[in-house]
Amino acid sequence: MRRCWGITRNLRRCGRLGDWKLFCDDHRFQPLVWVVFLLFTVVAGTASIYSAWFQKKPSPLVSTLHESTQPNSNDTPLSTGVNSSHGAGQSPTADQPTIDVALSLIPTIQRMKDASGGLMKGGQNDVIGVLRIRQHNGKSARHVRSLQIAGNVAADWNSYAAVFSKGDGTESVDNIEAEYEKRKPFFRLSWVSYPLTPIRIDEHEDEEFGKFAVSRSAGAIEFAGDPKDYFGFWSTNEQPRYPLTTPVWRLLMHFTKTTADLTGIYPELREEVKAGKVKIQVDLDGEIINIPAKQIRFPWAVSLGDQSLEKTSAQDLFYGIDNGSRTSIPTPNDPLVKSK
Repeated sequence: MRRCWGITRNLRRCGRLGDWKLFCDDHRFQPLVWVVFLLFTVVAGTASIYSAWFQKKPSPLVSTLHESTQPNSNDTPLSTGVNSSHGAGQSPTADQPTIDVALSLIPTIQRMKDASGGLMKGGQNDVIGVLRIRQHNGKSARHVRSLQIAGNVAADWNSYAAVFSKGDGTESVDNIEAEYEKRKPFFRLSWVSYPLTPIRIDEHEDEEFGKFAVSRSAGAIEFAGDPKDYFGFWSTNEQPRYPLTTPVWRLLMHFTKTTADLTGIYPELREEVKAGKVKIQVDLDGEIINIPAKQIRFPWAVSLGDQSLEKTSAQDLFYGIDNGSRTSIPTPNDPLVKSK
């Protein structure tokens, strides 16, 4: 006669006696339960400790688009995939995966018509982006998940005056402007745009183009709750309570000239973007890749209407090709020009 080695619900040893070897009929499956318990606790814990002490080397597909990247005269494409054994700024070897990214920003415009059907002066602008992404020596297919824009940018005077002025006529424009200059208000941008159509780059060698609606607000800023919570102030190092999630074209770029009908031409990045204070990035299957300012272009000097956007391919938009005619001047570094 043997006593059962099973454990009861009261966490006591079973008191039954019988001719079994180790466990009675009610507890005969307990060894299996103990094995499963050990497998998912002791063994799993040991594996976690082992992986923490003996980490694998990082994946060779690592972005090298650092904030300190400076423009160069050769306009060489930016790459990811520099092996960790290389120093900063060194090129990847020929057999390593590389990802090259570039972005074209194209202003759009909505113009109103008067009673006679003619176009009124001015219009409402927005921005679309066309991303060009190349994979060289890729080991697997990759997917562009989103275009992200984040960073601090100076708030415009009109937005500040609309929120912080009393609005009762007791303040002069000069007083509000002086207060604006003194406090130095800013927004913290947190924008995300998803591709209008899926962007998949195949393994080995591939080049793809994709469109993004960077802004659709027609220049208007939307605040949820108290608008004052979205302003920070550089003069006192006061941070905004909430980031600004409304994509507004004029916080990313501006026009350097205006035509007689009051439409902007010759767009240019804002200084905060040029200086790297505002980052434009690509989410490539969870890997965030910076697009430095030198890889962002404005191939169109004017704003395009919706009809032009619908009829123009992503490649033509990216390179500034209007019905087969190039709108931008070719240069020796232009990717479509084969220089000797």
